Amino acid sequence: MNASSQLGNAAKEARFEKLPRLMPTFFGISFLVAFETLLAIDAYPSAGSSFAMVGNVTRYVVCVLTFGVVALASRSLFPLSNRPHLLGLSVAACLSGGLVLIASRFLVLPKAYLIAGSILVGFGIPLLKLFWLELFARLDIIRVVLHYSMAQVLASLSIAILSLLDPRWFVIALYLSFPLLSLLCYRSSLKHYAKGDYVQGEKLDSTRWSFPVKPVLLVGLFTFTNTLVRSYLPIDARGYAALGVSLALIPIFLYAYFRSETFDARMLYRISFPLMITGPLCLIVGGSVLGVIGALSTNAAFSCFALFVVVVLCNISFRHGANPLWLFGFAWGSLDAGKLLAKITEMSLVPVAAHQTVFFCLIILALTIMFTMLMTGSDCDGTWGILVRRGGASSVTALDDIVNSCTRLARVKGLTRREEEILFLITQDCSSSVIAARLSLAESTVKTHLKHIYAKLGVHSKYELNGLIAKR
Repeated sequence: MNASSQLGNAAKEARFEKLPRLMPTFFGISFLVAFETLLAIDAYPSAGSSFAMVGNVTRYVVCVLTFGVVALASRSLFPLSNRPHLLGLSVAACLSGGLVLIASRFLVLPKAYLIAGSILVGFGIPLLKLFWLELFARLDIIRVVLHYSMAQVLASLSIAILSLLDPRWFVIALYLSFPLLSLLCYRSSLKHYAKGDYVQGEKLDSTRWSFPVKPVLLVGLFTFTNTLVRSYLPIDARGYAALGVSLALIPIFLYAYFRSETFDARMLYRISFPLMITGPLCLIVGGSVLGVIGALSTNAAFSCFALFVVVVLCNISFRHGANPLWLFGFAWGSLDAGKLLAKITEMSLVPVAAHQTVFFCLIILALTIMFTMLMTGSDCDGTWGILVRRGGASSVTALDDIVNSCTRLARVKGLTRREEEILFLITQDCSSSVIAARLSLAESTVKTHLKHIYAKLGVHSKYELNGLIAKR
């Protein structure tokens, strides 16, 4: 059997080994997403009521504060996986908050119960999300794509089905159990990826990283647009709009699964921008059919862009050692801030018919300007403008001048920053002793890295490695 056949068989075996371990994570994060959406539909059913406004504002404010506090305390809280009491507290807050919200609506309780329930879920859901996102940051880029995309697909299908089923009490009882199911799936997933702080990734960098300006601004604007467009739909149509997530992410999952060698995360933001523009355009033109199309489009756009952000931020953690709680705390806090701003806008400016066209034109203009300014082709490989702070000054921690083919292969195969450096030096015919001298490492350490590189790339010699590099 020739070298290329061996590589092909190795890649196929590695691909089909991924699914069994991924299944708990598929369902775990999907339970959490479905719980959050379905609870919002049932707890705040009337978009224009003061009841819904108070609940939504309270919930999103607490979400933003929770993400922000965890981000600011990230150095002391990391890793969350070592804090089971916080995990239990987040699940308990979700369950109790969900029960209080449902009771306050169907039993017509005072607004104090609505506020209490919103505070509880506003604390529990973000904290549980950060447990999952920290776990994602331990994985290589392809596994992150597979985890997150399929989880979102399962969540969207669950939302579409459960939002339309009767009797409603049975559906509510079912999804109120989702946080507990998510907890069980998290513990199962953690057993597979419990080899240290990161699985074959970089150790956490103890230095301070700058505020993630680009992801925060873009996530906030995308979320604002998506939430505002969906707010125009009647309640019974929002379940259908969730199918936009599946329409976008199923092809991406299949492509990443079967063509992991050529998968490029840049396609995600290139797809998301035109889809996001379609939503406001459909609302400008008007009509119920175009409204649903617009909601499907913005849901698909937001899903693709959220996946891109997750991939890039996890990649920064995995390959550069940045604290994932710092990155995701601010980025996902801006997500809920976008939702909050959209709800406030919905209650004030947008209902005025004369302002709708102008307002959505301004949104399109803002999306275009910010997307042009804040997105570059190198964001998926680098740190997306997030800098390392040392001694009060900012500087970018740069890798050696690694050729594009090595960089792409390292990203796809989940090589760490150090392994990527060594990979490039191998292609320059450097021996283990030379590599050790250049990188100030022990030669035994270099040999250990070489074993990991060969295993990840599925090769057994320098000849096969150079052939793999040449193909790229």
